Amino acid sequence: IAVMKVLYLLLTILCCVSSVRAQDITVDTLLSRMARQVYDYPQEKVHVMTDKPSYYGGDTIRFRAFVADASTHRPLHISKYLYVELINPYDHADLRVKVMERGGVYEGYLPLDPLFAEGDYSLVAYTAFMENAGEDYFFRKRLSVRSPFSMQGRMECGFEWKGDDLNVTVGYKDGDSGEYLVCEDMGYLPYGGLERKRKNWRAEMDFRLGGKSLEKHYVLVSFGNYSKYIRLPQRDGGGFDVTFHPEGGYLVPGAECRVAFKAIGSDGLGTDVSGRVFDSGGSEVSRFSSVHLGMGVFSFTPLAGERYTAEVRTSSGVTDVFPLPDSYSRAGVLHVLNAPDTLFVSSAGVVPPGSFVLLQQRGNVLAVAPIGNDSPQYFEKRTFPAGVTQILLLDGHGNTLSERLVFIRDSGSRVTSISSDSTSYGNREKVCLDISLEGYSVRSGSIAVSVTDDELVDDKEHLPIEAQMLLQSDIAGTIEAPAYYFGQADDETDLALDVLLMTQGWRRYDIPNVLLGRLSEATRPLEIGQEISGKVRRIIVNTPREGVNVSVMSAQNGYANLSVSDKDGLFTFSGFDFPEGTNYVVQALDKDGSPVINFDVFEEKFPANVFGLPSSVPQARIKEYTSEEKMMINSNEAIKEILLDEIVILGRKKVKQPKDIYQMLANKSFDADYLVKNNITSFDEIVYNIAGMREVQGYLQYRNSFVTYMIDGVLQEGFFDMTIPFSEIKLRFNFDMIDRVDFIPSYMSACFGVQDGGILSIKTKNIGAMPDRKLPLNMRLCSPLGYQKPVEFYSPKYDASNNLPTGTDLRSTVHWAPAVQVGADGKAHVEFYTSDMLDTSYTVRVEGLSDEGEIISGSYDIPVKNRFMR
Repeated sequence: IAVMKVLYLLLTILCCVSSVRAQDITVDTLLSRMARQVYDYPQEKVHVMTDKPSYYGGDTIRFRAFVADASTHRPLHISKYLYVELINPYDHADLRVKVMERGGVYEGYLPLDPLFAEGDYSLVAYTAFMENAGEDYFFRKRLSVRSPFSMQGRMECGFEWKGDDLNVTVGYKDGDSGEYLVCEDMGYLPYGGLERKRKNWRAEMDFRLGGKSLEKHYVLVSFGNYSKYIRLPQRDGGGFDVTFHPEGGYLVPGAECRVAFKAIGSDGLGTDVSGRVFDSGGSEVSRFSSVHLGMGVFSFTPLAGERYTAEVRTSSGVTDVFPLPDSYSRAGVLHVLNAPDTLFVSSAGVVPPGSFVLLQQRGNVLAVAPIGNDSPQYFEKRTFPAGVTQILLLDGHGNTLSERLVFIRDSGSRVTSISSDSTSYGNREKVCLDISLEGYSVRSGSIAVSVTDDELVDDKEHLPIEAQMLLQSDIAGTIEAPAYYFGQADDETDLALDVLLMTQGWRRYDIPNVLLGRLSEATRPLEIGQEISGKVRRIIVNTPREGVNVSVMSAQNGYANLSVSDKDGLFTFSGFDFPEGTNYVVQALDKDGSPVINFDVFEEKFPANVFGLPSSVPQARIKEYTSEEKMMINSNEAIKEILLDEIVILGRKKVKQPKDIYQMLANKSFDADYLVKNNITSFDEIVYNIAGMREVQGYLQYRNSFVTYMIDGVLQEGFFDMTIPFSEIKLRFNFDMIDRVDFIPSYMSACFGVQDGGILSIKTKNIGAMPDRKLPLNMRLCSPLGYQKPVEFYSPKYDASNNLPTGTDLRSTVHWAPAVQVGADGKAHVEFYTSDMLDTSYTVRVEGLSDEGEIISGSYDIPVKNRFMR
C-alpha cells in the first residue's frame, strides 16, 4: 500500500512537470530544495505518554517519550537526552529531569512530594536540538495534581472586583461538616510577588490582587500543609479579543470569501461569541457564531474600497466592535473545500499565468499542479498520509501568493487489536493481554502500555498520540483541548478542525523561503553527551585569558579531566555522562601552578517555558474525592502519616548535600551523626572503615603511600617536610573535638598539591580556635543536571504463598510497561495482576510507533468483579 501511494504521488508530480517546466522554476528545483532542507536540518518531535492523566501529592508521574523524525515519524535515538519538566501556573519548573536514551527508549518518572501544591500543571518535554525550532514545537500537555490534604478540608473562594483590583476571600472548611477549620499557618503567594504569611488562628483570609499579580490568572494559597493554585475569575465585563483570518490570507473584492475567526477571553481561553458584519454604511452583510472554543467561520463577498466591521457579543452579554482586514484587489488567494474523500482547490483574484499549487506535509512534497481561476484542481485524499497538509499557491518564479492548511484524516486500515485471556477477573488474579498490529506496513515497533483503575482515574483528559504527532506538534501556538478533534470524527469535529487550521499556521519550516532557496539552519547541535564549560578572564581588564589549566573532579563517580582555556578564555569538558546529584569541583591554575581566581563556570540554561493554557475543563469542576479514592490514599502509609490531624509538616527531608569542598571531594565521609549512629569513638575505628588504609610503624598509609593531614582546611606539615606520625594527630586532638572526618583519595587530592596517599581531612567542633576555611578562591563548585537513574515500576505477583491481607492493594495505576517490544510478527504480550478494588473496571491504553513511523494506538476495557481468591 505504501509503495502504491509513493508511485501515485510521483506520477502526480511528473504529470505536472511539462506544465510548469516552461516557467522560471522547475518542479525538479522545488523538489531538490525541499529535500535538501529536510536533509540539512532534520527535526525531531516528541510525544509523551503518562501512566494516567491526573495525580495526587505523594504520587509518581511515570512517562515514556517517543522521539521521532518530524518528517517521517520514524523513531529517532540520536539525541542522547530528553528533558521533561512540570511547569506550574507561574511558569516555574517545579520538577525537571534529564532522561537518557537506553536501547532506543526514553522513560522516566517525576516524584510528587505529598506537600505538592494542588492545581493545573503543564508537562513539557523536549530535546536540546528541538530548541532550534522553538518552544512552540515542544511537547506540552495539561496534568492536574490534587493534594491529599483536600480530603480533610476544602478551600472556598469569593471574588469581587474593585476597579482594576480583585478582592479575594478564601475560607478553609471541613470536607464533611462544612464548618470552618482552625489553622494557625496560612498565607498566599501572588504571581511576581512575595509570600504573605498570617498567623491569626482563623480559617479564612482576605487579600487584594492587582497589576502584575493578575497576569497569570492564578494565586497560590496555603492553609497549613494544604497548598492550592486557585484560578482567578475573568473580570465581569472584561475585555476579549477577536481576530479574523480570511481564507488564503486576503479578502478579494468581488469574490465570495470565507473568513475564520477566533475569540479569546481575558483569561487566554477561547470564548463563545456571535456577531454580525456591517459595511461602512451600516448595512449587515453577514452573521456568524462560534462552533468550538471561540472559533468559527462565515462567508461574504467584499466590495472594492469598502471597509467592514464586526459587532461581536460574548455569551455573557459583553459586546465590542472589531475591524475586518481590508480587501486587496491585487491579491491572489486559495479557496479549499476539504470534502470527505477529495480536496477541491481553486483560486481567486489576481493569479498570474503559469501559477501552480504545491501540497506538502512535514517537509515532504505530496503533489504539484498548475492552477488558474478557470482551472481548479482536485486531489484524492486516500493517496495522502494523515496529518496537517500545507497548500501553497506559487507564481512561476516560486514566490508564495497564498497558503492554506488542511487536515487529512487517516484513511488506512491499521488496527491495534488488544485481547485478554478472560472476559472478567477477580481480585488478585493474573491478566494476560495479547496485542496485535494489523494492516501496518512494518509490524515491528515499540509501545507503552498503561492499565488504570476506572474508579480511581478519570481518563477524559488523556492526550492521544494521534493528537500530538499529527496535529499539535505541527501547529505553532497552543491548541486548546487537542484531544477533542480525535475523539469522534464527524462533521462537527471536521469543521472545528478546519477552522482551527485557518486560524493557526504551520511554521516548522518556512516553506515559502525554502522554495526560493533560502534554507533554515540549526544553530544548536545535537546533544550527544553532557558538558561543563566556563570562561577565564584577566583580573584588571576583564578580557579573555588564554592558556589557563582548568581541571574538573568528582569523587562521586571518580571523574577527573583537564582542559586549557582558548583564545576566547573558554574551556569545555564534554563527552562524559553522570547521574543526577553528581557534584563537581572546578579548579583553575596558571602554567606555573599558581592559582587563577577570575573565572566562571557557566550555569545551565533551560528554555523559558510557559505554563500555557489549561484544558477547557475548568478546575472548578473537579469532583469531590470518592470513597474509593480515599481508600487508596489512606492505604499509602507515607501519606496516611502526614494526614494525621496532630502532625504539621514544616519541611520535607531532602537528600544530604556536601557541606563543603572537602566532603564533596571525599570518597568516605564520617559526620557527627554517622559517628554517633555507628558508635565510633576513635580515629583507629575510622581508619578501619577506609578500605586500603592502615597504620604502619606509627604512620598512616593509603595503598603504600603516606597520608597527608588537613585540619579545618589547612594542610599540616611536619618539621623538615617530614611526614607527621598518626600518633601525633591522635594526641593533638581529643576525639570529642571532632565534628567530621573526610578521606580525599589521591586522584582528588591533587588539587591541593598532594599527589600520593590522599588527604585525611579533619573538621573540629572548636571553630573559634580553628576557623573553618571557605572554598579556595581558585575553585568553584557545580552540580549540573545529570541523567535520571531508571526505576522499575513495582507490579505485585500474587500466589498461594502471598499473605498480604485483602483490601491493602489499591493501585490507581494497576500496571505500567513503558517499553514493550512488538516483534516482526506484530505481536506483543503483557501480564499483570489485578488489585483489591471491588467491582471496578480497568482501562488499557497502548501507544507507540512502528519502526516505519506509523502510529500505534489502542484501548481496551477489563471488568473486575469482587471475587477474592482466598
